[in-house]
Amino acid sequence: MAKFVIKKMRFGDAENPSYYISLTDIIFEGDEETVYLPETWEGERVTYFGYEEKYEAAHEAWADWHHPSKGSDLVGAKYGLNSVSIKIPKHVKTIVFPKTTSMVSEYAFNYFKDVTVEVDPEHPYYCSDGKHIKTKPKK
Repeated sequence: MAKFVIKKMRFGDAENPSYYISLTDIIFEGDEETVYLPETWEGERVTYFGYEEKYEAAHEAWADWHHPSKGSDLVGAKYGLNSVSIKIPKHVKTIVFPKTTSMVSEYAFNYFKDVTVEVDPEHPYYCSDGKHIKTKPKK
């Protein structure tokens, strides 16, 4: 059974914070061929796949002791996205994205060469051609 590394990410600044739940890695245990990505985590929708929180480079260079991971409460710290690649073992044949997915990093698929990508058919905006997630045609 696969386990998932999921993070609550903050965007914007202290005055206008936004939060997203992102699946940042998969820990593959066992030999399952199909992996269903989770819809929720701690009661919140998992909407991002393959992104981690990134702090503004200038902010880190200016004074890394203000970095939020070191306990900073600095007002105005800025956040952004950092793409990650997820390594998929050879025994995994299919990855199924839930209907809650709203953003997928293009780099997340770097190791998906032999994997079929599916999207929950109930997803309101996305579908799959087997290798890529794409926008559903308008009716």
